[in-house]
Amino acid sequence: MKFARVVFFVAGMWGLVIVTPLYFLQDTIARQHPSLITDPQFFYSFLAVTIAWQFAFLVIGSDPARFRMLMIPSVVEKLGYVVSMIIL
Repeated sequence: MKFARVVFFVAGMWGLVIVTPLYFLQDTIARQHPSLITDPQFFYSFLAVTIAWQFAFLVIGSDPARFRMLMIPSVVEKLGYVVSMIIL
């Protein structure tokens, strides 16, 4: 379980470091790519859900044996992004 503890903790911390600054970059992103952010509420709701999952990774990293069942949707969440990027 040491491996799972490290992997989920690192994934949670990395996600927080990468996603949190996006809260302050909405105007910049909208200026560079106007078609990407037509409705700011979708942008911010995506960020809120993403940050919530990063905290879920940190919770799993605190005690992987206890949160084994939460690992399944966590892996699906991370792989969903990877598979989407491969397809696109």
